[in-house]
Amino acid sequence: MQTSQVPSRPPLARTATVGLFADAQYCDCAPEADRHYRASLWKLGAAADAFDRERVDFSVHLGDLIERDAESFAPALGALAGLDSALVHVLGNHDFDVAGDDRESVPERLGMEARYHERSKGLWRFVFMDGTDLSTFATAPGSTRRAETDVMRDSISASGGEVHLWNGGVGREQLAWLRATLDDALARGQRVVILSHFPLYPFTTHNLWNADAVLAVLDDYSNIVAHVSGHDHGGRATTRGGVYHIGIEGVVETRGQNAYAVAYFGVHALELRGVGRAASVVLPYRNGETSARRRRPGTAR
Repeated sequence: MQTSQVPSRPPLARTATVGLFADAQYCDCAPEADRHYRASLWKLGAAADAFDRERVDFSVHLGDLIERDAESFAPALGALAGLDSALVHVLGNHDFDVAGDDRESVPERLGMEARYHERSKGLWRFVFMDGTDLSTFATAPGSTRRAETDVMRDSISASGGEVHLWNGGVGREQLAWLRATLDDALARGQRVVILSHFPLYPFTTHNLWNADAVLAVLDDYSNIVAHVSGHDHGGRATTRGGVYHIGIEGVVETRGQNAYAVAYFGVHALELRGVGRAASVVLPYRNGETSARRRRPGTAR
């Protein structure tokens, strides 16, 4: 078993510290290929211990806490019960791989008061989006959300795009909430980090269905530092228009190696310190800082 410890060199001067992990996909199941579902319990516990040592402000699991079956939630959450800091979840596709009657209770099982939400830490606004908002696995047949899901799927197909059913989309109401939240962060002079299960950029078969619509909203704001996601398990750190698009490697991959990171949000840069498969990187903010101003619609970065 791997010893999990965040590297001990002094971090950048920090204004917020957050623990990040994704895709534990726990179930009491035999391994499949490189996915070792039972091993996720010790990995979650080791990550929780490391986050406590680093005194993070809060920790975020970026979706797919379980692989399948509602009975998997209790052991996975039990492995994290010792966390000293708040534990925040975003919803992933596998979290809804439960019996139909159990799907409505998934957010409650994860301690979520709302499917999308936000929190502030000083000059930072952390925005947690729900990429399962429009999906075939998290919406009830005959519901308004399922009808909006069908319209989005049909529109993507009609335009020649591929609809992968392990992904989802963001509905009109959530997009309006996102813009209102970003406007409020601007008014307060806050920098913004957006976190969700599904990547937005660059294009892969794991992206949010309407990633372009969300990116169009992000393009209107200059105070957004990063979008952080899970879902594709491989990890990434790339940039688009001054916004970092960061993917956190999946916990479930491999039997003996963990994957999590501590994010130190400094004054001039974001430092990610990874453990195991998770990469470490320092990401300077655009022009050394992030200014709080709204972009004019249609203005290129």
